[in-house]
Amino acid sequence: MHDVPRFHQRFLVDAPIHQVRAFHSSPEALQALTPPPVRVELRRFGEMKEGMEAEFVLHLGPLTIPWTARHENVNEDGFDDVQVSGPMAAWRHRHRFESDGEDRTWVDDEIEYAHPSGLSGLGTRLMFGKLGLIPTFLFRRWATRTGVRRLAPS
Repeated sequence: MHDVPRFHQRFLVDAPIHQVRAFHSSPEALQALTPPPVRVELRRFGEMKEGMEAEFVLHLGPLTIPWTARHENVNEDGFDDVQVSGPMAAWRHRHRFESDGEDRTWVDDEIEYAHPSGLSGLGTRLMFGKLGLIPTFLFRRWATRTGVRRLAPS
């Protein structure tokens, strides 16, 4: 996608890259990384591999938002979530992981997106525009660090 809005976040996690990758590949990650008051209902999720499609519904009070995302460019350094169907005109979320020594990993999130036109676009601009993504991804930073610690061997 060219000439579309982009959102970017990069942060450091005190955990080895394999743990960060394992956390992001788990079905629990989507639920753990979604900030309240939004609730995620997973309908379909499989092994993290090229072409796997995840179906889920975001619940925000009485509002329900069905979404299907396909995993693309799956490799040891990360993966992309690409909207197949959902609220946006277009959505690609790149997850990249970069080792910073044995016990630290950089997590790099980049989203390219486009809003639909009309009233739907007004709603997506509130939830999935830059002003909505900033607090969501601050939460995701915290949730990644917390979730990865729970996976750590004791």
